[in-house]
Amino acid sequence: MRQFLLMTFTSINYLFFSPSIVILHWIFPPRYRWIVLLTGSYFFYINLKPTYALLVAGVTISTYIFARLIYNTNIESRRKVFMLTNVVLILLPLFFFKYFSGINNGILKLLETCNLRWPFPEIEILLPIGISFYTFMAIGYTIDIYNH
Repeated sequence: MRQFLLMTFTSINYLFFSPSIVILHWIFPPRYRWIVLLTGSYFFYINLKPTYALLVAGVTISTYIFARLIYNTNIESRRKVFMLTNVVLILLPLFFFKYFSGINNGILKLLETCNLRWPFPEIEILLPIGISFYTFMAIGYTIDIYNH
């Protein structure tokens, strides 16, 4: 069953999925088209690796909440704290997936040369597809709301 659901950009499933989303996008009233795109995006991401959809959801929820806080606050110092907090929260998963295994493996190799043991094994983490894109889009949106 999982083989049937697997959807990548080069799969037959994507060949049917993509036009379906485009058609639904144009069928829905303009006010609700964002829901079609959001749902389609999450569905696609869940089919690639379900646990990584939690990352996208976390970035989405964090960006939404902090954008609302920034927009509804008139105190400049609070607005800045909200903006910086959200940027840091959004960057944490990106830094983890891009740099954790390299730093961990580097420390492991350095300690091995000194005959010391590191409690974590050598780790290779697969970078989630599009993590840099949606991270920087969320940061850009947060900064746009802050500058509004």
